[in-house]
Amino acid sequence: MKILITGGGAGFIGHNLAIYFISKGFDITVLDSLERSTDFAVNRLREHGIPIIKADVRSFSDCNGFDVVVHAAAYVSVPESMERPVDYIENNVVGTARVVHECGRLVQDYLPELCGGLWKPNQVANS
Repeated sequence: MKILITGGGAGFIGHNLAIYFISKGFDITVLDSLERSTDFAVNRLREHGIPIIKADVRSFSDCNGFDVVVHAAAYVSVPESMERPVDYIENNVVGTARVVHECGRLVQDYLPELCGGLWKPNQVANS
């Protein structure tokens, strides 16, 4: 089964998920802008022979040939989201909509990564 991990595939959770899938025998490709990835994550992907497509999830347009898409792209800093809400909406909402639209008819499954920043509301207001 061919799995594509879109945006965030070279992030902390995405790269660990890719390595796990490889260990289970799946054919994995990672798509990531590499904007917020670490050298550690990128090097681990390369060590495991996982191809990395450098692209932005907001302009993603080709999930053809993949059976499953795991969408892992998200900005997650709560304080930063308060300072740059439009950037967060473009990346997290528009980027997700783009992936769903492009892959909706072409893949067997779409799996959004359901993780994000956790915070107490009063910490955000006081930061």
